Amino acid sequence: MNIPENFKESQRSQKFRMSQSMCIAYKLIDLDSESRQHNVTTIIDIRVFWPKYSQTCSAVIWINDLKNKRYGWGVGIARGYGYHHESAAIEDAFGDMGIKFESKESFGSTGTGEQENAIRKVGAALGYENTLLVDFNP
Repeated sequence: MNIPENFKESQRSQKFRMSQSMCIAYKLIDLDSESRQHNVTTIIDIRVFWPKYSQTCSAVIWINDLKNKRYGWGVGIARGYGYHHESAAIEDAFGDMGIKFESKESFGSTGTGEQENAIRKVGAALGYENTLLVDFNP
């Protein structure tokens, strides 16, 4: 996995968030945060949107890396038929902000379990070992 020194700020629009339904969301939470007594520190926040009767799935990722003083966001899009769109959109969103996966680490279109493992691996690559991944559906 290639994590850039500074994350890219996406140039893609997030307007779909206003009109499309969210189908799944994730938060990767740092359990070792010193500020945990007062606030939960979210390292990675992911929202996936997929309107009914559409072939296009979109994802937005925000990363707040307090250890390395980095923040960024990316937008991912997956279109078409016949594969797992959510994981493809999430991987595309990571790529949009500069996080690249080696071929053996690629998880786009592989399913929910692999996308959850990849989110945890990004957190670990950022230096967060004691985390909790929470998923929620609207």
